[in-house]
Amino acid sequence: MAKASWRFWRSERLKHVGIPNVLADPAPQIAINEFSASGPVLAVRPFCATEHYQQVWFDTNAAIADVLAEAGYPVPATYQVTRGN
Repeated sequence: MAKASWRFWRSERLKHVGIPNVLADPAPQIAINEFSASGPVLAVRPFCATEHYQQVWFDTNAAIADVLAEAGYPVPATYQVTRGN
């Protein structure tokens, strides 16, 4: 089986979420960074001017949480099983 090359998806959806100060060019990028026990870890890269970084970072994370909740994805949780003797 051939190893898949890294691909970034240019996201038109992030433009429609309405996050202020996200640059149109270069377009935001989304990729699966890795697969973990809790699920896929996404790399989401909206580009912005340095002075807007924190606002864009927090707004992007809030938008991701809103979209995942709206789609019905559960919050990842780890479970611990303890067995007594």
